[in-house]
Amino acid sequence: MICGAGKRGFAEGTIDAAEFNLPFGVCLVFDDVGSNHDSAPNQKQARSAAGVGAGAGRVVIGLMCADLTNERIRHVSLLDGSVSTYVGVGKRGSGSGSGNGTTTTIVDGPRLTVSLNGPRVICGDPFKPGSYYISDIATVRYCDGATGIVSLIAGDGMLGCADGVGSAARFSYPYGLLCTSSSSSSTSTGTSSSSSCEPTLFVSDNGNTRLRSIDIKTRTVKSLGDTGWSPSQLCFDRSPTTKPESVIYIATPGGLQRFDLATATRTAPVLKNKPAFGFALFGIVCTSSGVLIASNYSMSRLLAIRIASGEVEQIPVPAPAPAPAPGMGADTSSAGGGGGGGGGIKLSWPLGLTLSESDRMLYVANSDTHQIIGVELSTSYFN
Repeated sequence: MICGAGKRGFAEGTIDAAEFNLPFGVCLVFDDVGSNHDSAPNQKQARSAAGVGAGAGRVVIGLMCADLTNERIRHVSLLDGSVSTYVGVGKRGSGSGSGNGTTTTIVDGPRLTVSLNGPRVICGDPFKPGSYYISDIATVRYCDGATGIVSLIAGDGMLGCADGVGSAARFSYPYGLLCTSSSSSSTSTGTSSSSSCEPTLFVSDNGNTRLRSIDIKTRTVKSLGDTGWSPSQLCFDRSPTTKPESVIYIATPGGLQRFDLATATRTAPVLKNKPAFGFALFGIVCTSSGVLIASNYSMSRLLAIRIASGEVEQIPVPAPAPAPAPGMGADTSSAGGGGGGGGGIKLSWPLGLTLSESDRMLYVANSDTHQIIGVELSTSYFN
């Protein structure tokens, strides 16, 4: 799957014709978002389009993309092949939205009326399907799927580094967001979720080289530790031998970092083949078998990092399948959703990554071609 015409600009419409301007981060949209999510059909419709039954688990029906220079969150439907704006009016702050790093003017409101300021990352709320956390230059915000209202979680729109509650906290380019999916995850770092519907949100604070946490119930921001290098995307270690949501892997320009939440300690895993592949990492996800998939933006490569052995290999990116007819059907995680032009896929400055629940489909924000690319992974990465 290739989404986007392959040129810098702004255009809504079909997957082939839509235009992006530096797609930065991506996340999945599932069929359990309900009728409150624009252009996302209900479960029965999604499952019918995907050709799966009611017991097949969640189906990926779309993507959300942080379209940085267009100042919008874009929704990509894998059901009808359309691209539309989900959050943002397409221009920065100036009194009706997010601050620009030197002003504290932030206004909450309906999702299509607020201004963002260089949105970097979007992350789904595991407890409220159809709702999303969004980070831009200096804030973390929340888009409620039921009400359509975007509200401030933390940050005041000014670049800086400060712990505190809500707007008393400050960030400097939060490049990664990671939600807990369990109702409680107490650690020695003091991060915990005390409500069954309020996760802890971890934030990679790129400009401050820190890992931060936000208790969503209280909106309290805490610094957990230094990341060594400027951090970007985060993921949990999903290895079968690791306690769920206890270890975070951090992608940085200097390579891979590992943060143990129980002990609040950071280490740099020893990896093989480093000179050959380089390790200017940005995007990172983890399969259920403990293989990290990372984007190397400086060399425009996708890498597979086997946690247990430290072995690293380049992931081949094949040519896409021919585009199906409109109404392509959902991504059931055994094949891509389709779309996009023909020919080979050229990675160029790949940034954010997101992975289907079955680990089969990887979606890449290919920023330099202003596209989103879907890559079907070999079973060797998740078996």
